[in-house]
Amino acid sequence: MRSRWRGAVLCGICALLIASGGCAEPRRAAAPAEQDRERPAAYNPPEPIDFTVASFNIHDGRGRDRRFDLDRTASVLPDVDFVGLQQASRANLRAGFVDQPEELAKRWGHKYYGLFAWDERPIWDGGGLFGNAYTTSLPVLQTGEADLPEIEGEGSRGVGWVKARVGERDVVFFITHITLPDDAGGDAHWPQAAAVLAEIDEVCGEDRPCVLMGDFNAYPAGPVIQRLLGRFNEVLIDEENVETSTRRDYIFVSRHFTILAARLVENDASDHPAVWCRLRLE
Repeated sequence: MRSRWRGAVLCGICALLIASGGCAEPRRAAAPAEQDRERPAAYNPPEPIDFTVASFNIHDGRGRDRRFDLDRTASVLPDVDFVGLQQASRANLRAGFVDQPEELAKRWGHKYYGLFAWDERPIWDGGGLFGNAYTTSLPVLQTGEADLPEIEGEGSRGVGWVKARVGERDVVFFITHITLPDDAGGDAHWPQAAAVLAEIDEVCGEDRPCVLMGDFNAYPAGPVIQRLLGRFNEVLIDEENVETSTRRDYIFVSRHFTILAARLVENDASDHPAVWCRLRLE
């Protein structure tokens, strides 16, 4: 009698446990359907894009014959996407009171231009503003400039920069003209080059593509250029005899670029050759 009652009680307890799930295996959350799972968006890197760059000390638009002729200046570089200029002027009497970057931009079909003036000429030298400049067909997003430390007995110098859109990416172009020292093979003007690098660090860091160009008044084999080569590639350095070259105009590029072609453009429109290159932004 007692065992029959005990059995009935046990059966009742089991029934209650089954009803409440106490005797069942723990339930697991159902796996979401494949189509409901979130998937990370695919990364599509920007397509490589080719474009052209030039650096040109235009000697205030004055040729080897000492005649001012901006048409002749423009003919040296007929089709370039970005041009950095040195020794450009605005409102100078001897140069005809013209805005040289604006006039060259018109001749090159460029929409954007500007002058980074690091010197205001005295009246006896024609007056007006004088310095680095740029013209470009690339959309300009931002510009800036900084003074360079003065070398005793020389005038002030500066570096200007332009952030422009190249395809789907931003590139910063730096234009400078460093003081000519007594010895272009020495390092008396390294403090100015170091100040240019400091401005690049502040504006670009190491991640943003950048191009540095200008008249460095330094030979390829000298310490100034060799130090810059520790950080950048130069578009022509592998194609010349570095030990004997007296070139002073350069275009340096960061690791983001492949140099497709480069050349010096000799001319009679200035006392400097232009440096031209075709780059691929990877």
